[in-house]
Amino acid sequence: MKTKPSERTASPLPQQKNGPSRAGRTGDSRKPIDRQRTVKAAAKTAHREANARKPRGTGAAFVYERLRDEILRLDLEPGSPLDEVGLSKRFRLSRSPVREAIIRLAGEGLVTVFPNRSSMVAPLDLRLIPAHLDALEVMQRLTTRLAAQNRTERDIERIEAGEAAFAEAVNSRLLLEMINANHDYHMAIAEAGANPYFTSLYGRILDEGKRMLHMHFSFAAESRVRGLQTLMSEHAAITQAIKNRDLDLAEELAYLHSVEFRKRFTSYLEQNSAAAEFRLQQRFPRTDLPEVERTRKPA
Repeated sequence: MKTKPSERTASPLPQQKNGPSRAGRTGDSRKPIDRQRTVKAAAKTAHREANARKPRGTGAAFVYERLRDEILRLDLEPGSPLDEVGLSKRFRLSRSPVREAIIRLAGEGLVTVFPNRSSMVAPLDLRLIPAHLDALEVMQRLTTRLAAQNRTERDIERIEAGEAAFAEAVNSRLLLEMINANHDYHMAIAEAGANPYFTSLYGRILDEGKRMLHMHFSFAAESRVRGLQTLMSEHAAITQAIKNRDLDLAEELAYLHSVEFRKRFTSYLEQNSAAAEFRLQQRFPRTDLPEVERTRKPA
């Protein structure tokens, strides 16, 4: 008797010796592989986004800030060599960002770069300090007078912002921030004068005097707190004279500001440096300031 197709005995399936079926193995193993790929893809995406957000030149900026702070604090002594290889190992960077930072510091007068590509911290010659203070006084008077003559409302906003930043740094007793804010304040005044040649020269004088300013602020913060408050009052008076377009008063206040700095710095040298055997005398009376063409910027 023939067996109907429906009644035929089905052939037994092959026994699975190890684990689930091939289809099951394939299905189970696919999930962890997909998760791994997903994790790797997400990591790559996050890395790309982080690099995109990271500003270019961050390494050079970091080296610049660290070296600048150490030079201003005199942790790196004037005249000491700057070894690019040693600095690269110290900061764990290639020589390119280190070199970029050194060139930037050289532009501010804090580092001297030689033709053979070696460099050192710029010397601080005490014998040149009187000449520096003379130049500072003349340029401060001139740029402040021009600012009162040519300033715009936008200039006043920048000057007041610099004044406020300096006051905040003084109240927080942050010396490096005080130096930066003081520089920005006076450069805002110089730029308001609308003479790029005067601005450039004044900026160079301010840059070269940053180490002197750090010594001066340190001395004032440690021994004469009222001296810092006086600086804030002097800045406020100068700003107001510029706002009022009072040329004579602005110049007079700038002159007094520079004279007070000369006095304070002389006191610092007398108490902290045996090398200060000279007297920092005023060499330019107020009447020696040259006349400048009175061209007013549009308000």
